[in-house]
Amino acid sequence: MIEQKSYLLICTQDTIKVTFFATVKEATFNGCTYGEDLNLPLMIALIEQNEKIILHDGVFLTAARIPRYLEVKAVLDEAIVSNKAAYCNESVKCTSKKSEEDAVEYLLNKSNGKRFMFDQLTRPVYFSLLSSITEDELQKL
Repeated sequence: MIEQKSYLLICTQDTIKVTFFATVKEATFNGCTYGEDLNLPLMIALIEQNEKIILHDGVFLTAARIPRYLEVKAVLDEAIVSNKAAYCNESVKCTSKKSEEDAVEYLLNKSNGKRFMFDQLTRPVYFSLLSSITEDELQKL
């Protein structure tokens, strides 16, 4: 069963694994517009629970501006505490215009062999997929 939510459930007891993705920095895919280039890349997450996968995608998690970055930071902070998170080290296409099943299949295939543990040491590596500047630099702005 696939379920789509607009929030992350990283630290819940039912959550087995969370995988983070970063989209490529292009405004359109297959003729669909996802917002201005200034808003991209976006953060996507798959939350795997006991009998379902929760897909978190859309044009809302981005590190492009300070207010949105603070939301991304909160998610990443929670992920480190959970010790349940991984990230795909290759950028993906936006999935919010795909069916839930197609999006999940695409993301799982894309992360096959490219999924790494997300922790304090790998956080800067994942974040570099989301932003051309570091978190430290963003926090100084």
